[in-house]
Amino acid sequence: MRELVFIHGAGGAIDDPEFGSEQLIAFVKRELAQDYRIRTPLMPSPEEPHAIAWLDALDFELVDFPDDGVLVGHSMGGAMILKFIAERRPSLTAAGLVMIACPFWGKPNWEVEEFYLPDGFADRLSGLKRILLYHSRDDAIVPFAHMAVYHKHIPRAQVHEVDGAGHAFARGNRRIVVSGIRSL
Repeated sequence: MRELVFIHGAGGAIDDPEFGSEQLIAFVKRELAQDYRIRTPLMPSPEEPHAIAWLDALDFELVDFPDDGVLVGHSMGGAMILKFIAERRPSLTAAGLVMIACPFWGKPNWEVEEFYLPDGFADRLSGLKRILLYHSRDDAIVPFAHMAVYHKHIPRAQVHEVDGAGHAFARGNRRIVVSGIRSL
């Protein structure tokens, strides 16, 4: 069995059906449990996240991550996985990273320095065999345009524009994410 680590988003309501990660995580588990050993650690203080605490938690969670493993991050979870690899573990090797509705910190209204990615961060992602970006056009939390900023920095990333899934991918075609994970 392959390993999959899914890092949830931030906010006070992980279980909120419109904004939280819980329904998406449950869906991924139902669809992939036969083929993947899935871990979904609770990150520290998701209602008031701090970069250092999340990076330290990822240090612990990904200590012996297998080369054929898959990383999945929803919203803040995906942004923090990317920051972790770029700042702390550029040698991390994985079959892929799936980023779902992730904010690009530093854009207007997303200016919180502790979450910024370092300059040239994309050069530190060579251990990731593939990077998949998913974002729904109707995301009411993270602007859809953030995905284009990631793609500008990581041109090899595969972009998947989705309609009707909202921020939490709790509705619409969630199978597209599962298909992407299976493709890694």
